[in-house]
Amino acid sequence: MSSGQNAAGADGLRRMISPRSVAVVGASTRAGHFANQPILNLRRYGFAGEVYPVNPRHADVCGYQCYPVLDALPAVPDLVVVVVPPRLAVDTVRESAALGVGGAVVVGSGFAETSSQEGHDLQDELGQVVARSRIRLCGPNTLGVANFGTGAVSFASGNIPAAPRTGPIAVVSQSGGCSFTLLNRAWRSGIGVSHVAVAGNELDISIPEFIEYYLGLDEVRTVACYIEAIRDPAGLRRVGQLAADLGKSVFVMKAGVSEPGKRAAAAHTGALATSDAVCDAAFGQWGLIRARTFDELIGAAALAARFGPVDAQKFGVYAQGGGVAVVASDLFAGADLQLAELSPATADRLKKLMPDTTPGNPFDSGGQFLAAGAGVLTEALTDFAADPDVSAVAYFLMPVAGVRLEVYTEGILNAAAGSAKPSVVLQYSAGALTQPATDRIVDAGVLLLDPPEAGVSALRLWSGSAGNRGRARREPSRLTDPAVAIRARDLAAAWRTGGRLTISEHDAGDLLELYGIGRVRQLLVTSESQMAAAAGCLRPPYVVKISSDDVPHRSQAGGVVTGVADARAAAGAYQYVRRNVLEAHPAATIDGVTISETAARGQELIVGSRLDPTFGPTVMLGRGGIEAEAWADSAVRLPPLGHRAVGEMIDGLRIAPLLRPSPGRPGCDLDALVDLTIRVSELALDLGGDLLAFELNPVIAGTVGNGVTAVDALIELSPPG
Repeated sequence: MSSGQNAAGADGLRRMISPRSVAVVGASTRAGHFANQPILNLRRYGFAGEVYPVNPRHADVCGYQCYPVLDALPAVPDLVVVVVPPRLAVDTVRESAALGVGGAVVVGSGFAETSSQEGHDLQDELGQVVARSRIRLCGPNTLGVANFGTGAVSFASGNIPAAPRTGPIAVVSQSGGCSFTLLNRAWRSGIGVSHVAVAGNELDISIPEFIEYYLGLDEVRTVACYIEAIRDPAGLRRVGQLAADLGKSVFVMKAGVSEPGKRAAAAHTGALATSDAVCDAAFGQWGLIRARTFDELIGAAALAARFGPVDAQKFGVYAQGGGVAVVASDLFAGADLQLAELSPATADRLKKLMPDTTPGNPFDSGGQFLAAGAGVLTEALTDFAADPDVSAVAYFLMPVAGVRLEVYTEGILNAAAGSAKPSVVLQYSAGALTQPATDRIVDAGVLLLDPPEAGVSALRLWSGSAGNRGRARREPSRLTDPAVAIRARDLAAAWRTGGRLTISEHDAGDLLELYGIGRVRQLLVTSESQMAAAAGCLRPPYVVKISSDDVPHRSQAGGVVTGVADARAAAGAYQYVRRNVLEAHPAATIDGVTISETAARGQELIVGSRLDPTFGPTVMLGRGGIEAEAWADSAVRLPPLGHRAVGEMIDGLRIAPLLRPSPGRPGCDLDALVDLTIRVSELALDLGGDLLAFELNPVIAGTVGNGVTAVDALIELSPPG
């Protein structure tokens, strides 16, 4: 129920994130309590503004004067942190709104996330309070917000270090626990985070709105986001476009993708289940970069914050031993990251410096130089990083002991400090053994990612991130007349009003015709004599199929006969399919039997649409036929689609080499396939929530110049209302 980025809404959000005064209602003197922690954090992080504990049972909390009620405060606070039971929280927000408070953070749970009627009712009431006022609300079910730059850390948690490492990253999380997990992982590696927001149930301020606000701050260069329930997909799309316009990056970890994960997310935040493939498609189209783990998320954000979005990099990789070099090679290859080709001149210099080494990439220095100190290693790594084909350098650091670790660390740091190229250390840490090296690297300001497996994954997300931002494109122009949308919705409305929610192939042809989707010639008959006459109007061989809304999967019911040679065989097929279907589905209403021409030979594909509960209409393109599900070779995107997006879908298929022309293979009419897929995307978008599913399977893709033809079609509509 976000108020959006209007002037009043933006001002309330500013007062929440950068307040000059903070009140904590329900303030407690008990150490570690949710109602004590915001006050303690404000003090420990040096907040210079006014702090007002509010609780009639205390005179003093953490050294601040405590007030009995909100309207007893000497001034109206910018931010009120509400740490009281749900019923009292609603009343407190109402009172705060009446006083003119800018923002409220409702820490407690007990609202809609509980799935109880009482919780939903309380959240609805809280929403009405916000809607009728100018106050902005974070939560409920949240730990709040933290601004480490100003010390306005009104965070209801003690699970964050006392000494912050501020920097150009903002963390936006649905979960409080995940927010401080990301923060602690970042600070342990020397990664600076200046802002944290926990959105909780997103009753008012949504995750996209938090991200939009942070992207607009000069001190924020990138945002790392953890999300379970996508409640505002349109907002996420705006975020992608804004990030592209500003030249910044947004990295998102979407959890709850497995079936157990979806159930856990629903219990935690009331998340709707959505397909992981659809989520991937949406983020990719919108220019949001998806991470899978915490370390991958915060590492990629750190890389983008430190070095900016970049084109695909050619990496120089340093390893201290042959085994680590092999592991590094596998990691980079598995992440589809390109290793630079060292020039002969670089190889010669490395060989002169380290005669016992075979120069390569990864560069394995071994340890022969150790007795001479770090000078030789510094010189070798400096030459290695300076190679013209190397655009970024990754230094692996093993958990060796004593002087060996000191020499390796010094050599790496000297080379990194002397290079203008992006440099990162990938460390296999080992507790106390490697802590001195860790501290030294972090204190030197060199980016440290640990462990290397997550670090290489982060490099994968960062490398090419500049191109990913370009995916946040404007909507393509339509192929079909906009008036078609009205006629399509009228047709769907008539079907739904008549109680028809599954539309068989013959009647689906009316919708296909509206969108200019070609199909095989077909006639509907209701008797053997009509079948014989119809056969004379078409070119054999024929395909005979039952026509019934009650039998969507006709092949499984014996309702399809192919390769019918002549009119006599067509009459026999008429009786055959009717008898089979009525045996399998005795209650089915039979509209008739269709006879159609057989499509020309070509590659069988499937093109269709599904309604996702979170993102709405989706479009799918893949390998088709009766074994389409077994092939599991498909690509998904969100409409509207243009030529470039459909081309990317085709490129993503395992079957793509068979579709494109190559020596000895004519390939398919890709222009026609792209055209058809765009038309399906427009159909799906026009019908919106009325269309549960639309499937063309198979679509026969002929050779170049011979077009594509829909052989079978199925429509599933949502019930009225």
